Amino acid sequence: MFLKSTFFLSLVLTSVSAWAFKVTPIELNFENKGPRSVQTILVENTTKEKVPVEIFAFERTHANGKEKRVRTRDFYFFPQQFILKPGEKRNIRLSWMGLRSNQEPKDRSQRMKKGVTNIEYEKAYRLVVKQVPVELKKNNASKTGIKFLYNYVASLYVKPGNVKPELEVYSFRKKNQETFEMEIQNKGGAHAILAFYDIEASKGENTTLIKMLDQDSEIQGVNLLPGERRKLTLKVPKDIDTGTLEFEFKKRM
Repeated sequence: MFLKSTFFLSLVLTSVSAWAFKVTPIELNFENKGPRSVQTILVENTTKEKVPVEIFAFERTHANGKEKRVRTRDFYFFPQQFILKPGEKRNIRLSWMGLRSNQEPKDRSQRMKKGVTNIEYEKAYRLVVKQVPVELKKNNASKTGIKFLYNYVASLYVKPGNVKPELEVYSFRKKNQETFEMEIQNKGGAHAILAFYDIEASKGENTTLIKMLDQDSEIQGVNLLPGERRKLTLKVPKDIDTGTLEFEFKKRM
């Protein structure tokens, strides 16, 4: 499974034909303090019917290449639930509230209380904009009754200052003349998408460039969060030297 900064489309049997709504942008980068801890998304109804919408946030982690999501209260949305009229566009305010307990406080006055805003590395989240199911109109009873409910899933990142990714090859072994099994680790404080990098492999004065854009799309789309380590099989140039190699990641401009 590869993980990208993009949206995913979820289809459920029970909503209108064609795209019910659009969400832009599909990635937002926040700062843990100051004015950039608050940003907006635009939700647009592209149909001729009313579309009820609800918004959620999930903390995002990776384990063995699989994405894990846990519902979180670290963000506040205004509004969180709303109905879009046909063709309507609405700006939704997203505020990062710090690291907060996922338990909803009983005292309503505490629901806007901020959590811990001092973080050491980038936090990754998923934003889910969900179309809420509604009953079919009676005059549509003769139709099949199959509707498609759409979920947009966007990427949210919260950074503390100017943290950056730092990629290194944790281990490697040459499997054959054309591939390496390579374990790559992100030691930095921000996420890194491998498609934006190449790997310089050196042995003495001999240097070979392993281009990520030459890899399969699943490799290109790998997103390494801070502290994450992944084992991948990479295609390498046939003339690459063997033995002890030194690796350096080069980000393409």
